Amino acid sequence: MGPTLREAEQTRRLQLFAPGSEGLNQTEVLRLAAQQAAAAVNGLGAMVHLPQGDSLRLGAMSGFPRSSAQGWEQLRLDEPSIAPVRAAQEHRPAQDRTQFGADPHSSDQQDTLIVSIPIENGDKLHAVLSVLSAQEKISDKDLNFLTQLAHRAAICLDQMAPPLSNITPAWWQEASGSPLEQAMSTIGVATWDWNLVTNELILDAGAQKLVHHVSGVSPEEWDGQVETWMSRVHPDDLPGVLKAIEHSIATRSVYSLEYRVVDKEGRVHWVELRGHPTYAQDGTPMRMIGTGWDKTETKLAQNSAVQVLQYMSDAFLVLDENWNVVYANAPAERLFSTTVLGNSLWNVIPSTPQFAQQFRDAVLTGKPTSADMTVEDRIFHLRLVPVKPGATIYATDVTEERQQENAAAQRADQLGHLTVALAQALQINEVIDAISEHGLRPLGASGMVMPVFSSGSIRPIAMIGYSEELEIILNDLGDSITEATGWPRSKDTAEFVPSLYELTCRYPKMADMARDSGMNAWAFLPMLSGGKYAGHLVISFPTSREFTNDEKTLLIALSGMSAQALERARLYDEAHNKAQQLQRGLLPHALPTLSAVTAAARYLPAGGSSNVGGDWYDTIPLSAGRVALVIGDVLGHGLNEAITMGRIRAAVATIAGMDYPPNELLAHINDVASSFETDRYATCLYAIYDSTTGTCSIASAGHPAPAVAYPDGTVTYPKITPGLPLGVAQQPYEITELQLPPGSTLIMYTDGLVESVNGDMKRGMDSLAETLNAVIEAGVFNSNPELEMAHLEKLCDTITGVVPDMSDGHERDDAALLAVRTHVLPESDVISWQLPDEPVAAGQARRLVREQLTRWHLEELITSTELVASELVGNVIRHATGPIGLRLILNTTLTCEVKDGSEATPRIRHASVMDENGRGLQLVAIMTKRWGTRYTPGGKCIWAEQDLPKDFRQ
Repeated sequence: MGPTLREAEQTRRLQLFAPGSEGLNQTEVLRLAAQQAAAAVNGLGAMVHLPQGDSLRLGAMSGFPRSSAQGWEQLRLDEPSIAPVRAAQEHRPAQDRTQFGADPHSSDQQDTLIVSIPIENGDKLHAVLSVLSAQEKISDKDLNFLTQLAHRAAICLDQMAPPLSNITPAWWQEASGSPLEQAMSTIGVATWDWNLVTNELILDAGAQKLVHHVSGVSPEEWDGQVETWMSRVHPDDLPGVLKAIEHSIATRSVYSLEYRVVDKEGRVHWVELRGHPTYAQDGTPMRMIGTGWDKTETKLAQNSAVQVLQYMSDAFLVLDENWNVVYANAPAERLFSTTVLGNSLWNVIPSTPQFAQQFRDAVLTGKPTSADMTVEDRIFHLRLVPVKPGATIYATDVTEERQQENAAAQRADQLGHLTVALAQALQINEVIDAISEHGLRPLGASGMVMPVFSSGSIRPIAMIGYSEELEIILNDLGDSITEATGWPRSKDTAEFVPSLYELTCRYPKMADMARDSGMNAWAFLPMLSGGKYAGHLVISFPTSREFTNDEKTLLIALSGMSAQALERARLYDEAHNKAQQLQRGLLPHALPTLSAVTAAARYLPAGGSSNVGGDWYDTIPLSAGRVALVIGDVLGHGLNEAITMGRIRAAVATIAGMDYPPNELLAHINDVASSFETDRYATCLYAIYDSTTGTCSIASAGHPAPAVAYPDGTVTYPKITPGLPLGVAQQPYEITELQLPPGSTLIMYTDGLVESVNGDMKRGMDSLAETLNAVIEAGVFNSNPELEMAHLEKLCDTITGVVPDMSDGHERDDAALLAVRTHVLPESDVISWQLPDEPVAAGQARRLVREQLTRWHLEELITSTELVASELVGNVIRHATGPIGLRLILNTTLTCEVKDGSEATPRIRHASVMDENGRGLQLVAIMTKRWGTRYTPGGKCIWAEQDLPKDFRQ
């Protein structure tokens, strides 16, 4: 958009100050600056002060008589409260309010704005230009103009001599025809002086030219009387002119008015006059001095614009500074139900509070703003453009445009919801549900059939919105659906059938089924995935319809996304089935029957579609009536987690056979897990229960503590120190020792059993403790092995029945539970001796073994056990250090143990024929079922097991 008329006018005024172009002297430059400044910003007048010693001296003025400026002739520089002084001292514009005509220091009502600009070039101050205005505040554009004008005047003064300090104060007298007067005439500014006492109207040359042009009264005909001028004012405008003059005089305010003048030939001209009244000391109005312009061309241009605005299709309003409508074109009058012209905008626009603050902010900042409003079900776009002193508003009917935008947004939103739902669907039934919820309803469809292509034929896998009878018919057709219906014609082109009649014409064989379905329009959409035909998606509608291009595009996109989702679901189902098979294969099929404990377990798959997890449990028999109890959890769900679980479980089972204590076993398992090329971590709880002593040693790798239910009904969670999960970092693990009375119940579990949706495990652990307490108090345990097992199974069912609820949409984690009831061997079945660290110890060992086995009625095992005991004791005497301990344990097997104080581990040597030594462990291995070594706090223990005779009864 080009410059406004006012901006163009200001540019012309600045051009008057081209250096050396006008032949002006210094006095004329100052007076010209004052006159142009006042006229350009609609000021009351202007002054120019010159620096002189410690004061500023008035050097030029425009727009009011000398008597009004007497108090401003000399301003001291030590009075910074006055705007011209501040501008001179601070070298920047200054503003203040004053009562012009009075002393600058007067405390009377200050109703005039004074804006002062230094006239300087670089550091050289020539003068200070001050403009007086009746406005509340000068605009940024006007302030910028005054700054440019002062700068140009300074450049002109730089090129002139003598110095400004020598200018005489004859600024109120100016010879007719001077360069200054010629400059004023060039831009068409008239100056007039009306004597209110005599009604004499004095005109300068510019004013005489203006009067001649607009009224036809030549300078020779001009009689100097104000009545002559008033006689040419348009009769319709004269009352308003007189009223404005009276108001200005009565209120001592600025007189400013545009009105029409009729020349002698009857032509109408427009003028704009501005003036300011002056008064005698007693308050009598004396004179009115001002300026005038010819506004005819501007008004003609405005009238042309009004004609254009009147017949434009958009509603158009012009507002004044008080938000009143001063112009409204015909569409605006028709749009708003109330009277528009002269009314407040807030009474015209409906739902005003919605826009009031937004519009006010726009006017304050000077930036356009936009908003939509609704009038009688039509949507109009309002655009407010701030235009001094008010604003303009355009109202455009955008109903159809907004409807199209809303429809497009709804389609995009529908497609977005469908895309998200299909992306989250992992199984085929979830894909079908996503299409039904996010694909059918938004389109207004009521039915869907999804025949899928497999093994060379098409079979329906989903039907929605059809009767059971029709579903039975289609399912019975099975592979012969194409032959029975003649459909589909194409496996790569979508078909849109707008009516039942059209369908019967295309597919006569389907006519009966179509009529029975209750549907009346169909979209047959091939599903292509990777360029391969996967089946069809048939969307049906209850009424006939013509499919729009947008609907066709959306339906085709729906079929493409459905095909991809089905393919992903098919691959997921395959992988999921494999993962489930793998997981089931990795978990124990049945826990071994052990004398040390009675054990029962449960595994709960994860909720939702990802029900393959990494939880596991196991019981591993060890030597000497001991058993390893282990439970763990690989973080996450899926095939990789199941594989990781299997690898860790296998490692635990292998390393457990080496009889490491729990802390060392976890350290070894941590080494194994750290070698996996995966970022999946695992928690693990490993315990060794010794039925000969009733002790339980526990170590944890980031796993929650077990629950212990004692025979007296007490339920506790022992304090254990959990280390970091497996695979995180190398660190030592700590052992916690528990003493479990016979009949205690140890409950080991994963976090999925006790953790609620908000991550709170305490609530689940409290619930588990309450369940255990209730079961113990009810006395459900029994010494009978079969009843004991049944009661443990019931306990597991009870615990898994109170798994924390995940009803707020979160999928439940998988969970594992291992419940064991501990047993303690009778003291009579565990016999220990201390032997001397001397060769006679082997003979003593044979004797002690023979005597004890006789008491146990195990005479069949005396010879082999004597041999084992003597060989093991002999090895200690030859290769280790004491003290030497011998122990026999009668359990499901007969165990013979020999302890010593050395950590050196024995090994079987393959002795040659001539070797006298090295055959002891070979004999032990031959004579026993199995043998091994484990470390003890004071050394090591070598043990060997033998099966009991088949007819032996304890």
